[in-house]
Amino acid sequence: MRHEADTVTERNTGEAGRTHEEAGHAAPDRPARSVFSEPSGQRGDPTFLAWLRFWAQLVILAALTIFGAAVASNAQETQNYQAGMMLAVAAFALLLLLVKRRLDGESDNLFSLVLVDDISGLWLVVPLFTIAALIGIIIAGIFQFGTWYIFGLGLFGASVIAILLQIKHVFDRIDRGEG
Repeated sequence: MRHEADTVTERNTGEAGRTHEEAGHAAPDRPARSVFSEPSGQRGDPTFLAWLRFWAQLVILAALTIFGAAVASNAQETQNYQAGMMLAVAAFALLLLLVKRRLDGESDNLFSLVLVDDISGLWLVVPLFTIAALIGIIIAGIFQFGTWYIFGLGLFGASVIAILLQIKHVFDRIDRGEG
């Protein structure tokens, strides 16, 4: 007499203990995890931390989108309107990309979205951010006050930070033996 567990194992593995590959069948896909479900809820649980990080990033991007739209709607000057709309559109685009990556089962960390993983990518990205930093300094030099001055300084600062983060990320991966 066979136990019910043996019957279930036989059904799951194919014919009488053979795996799906041996039986000539494709392995069944793992069940998809729900994006919006909560994991077990323990503090040290890595799935809980991933879940918390995903939702924290979503809340921050949603807040930036709303803030940018509010700045644009209350703007008295064209430059302030443009800055608010650029912030709202960029934050909303990142929010959509974050959700898409989560639904595709890829890493839902924003850093994985914007950082390169190897030296060959670094050779392309660092010169681009260097050019952006130089453009920011030139804009800040041309406009000595106002929104464009702040935009130029912001572009310069963001580009320098992006270069340093790119370099750190690549060399951290090399040190871990991943790249």
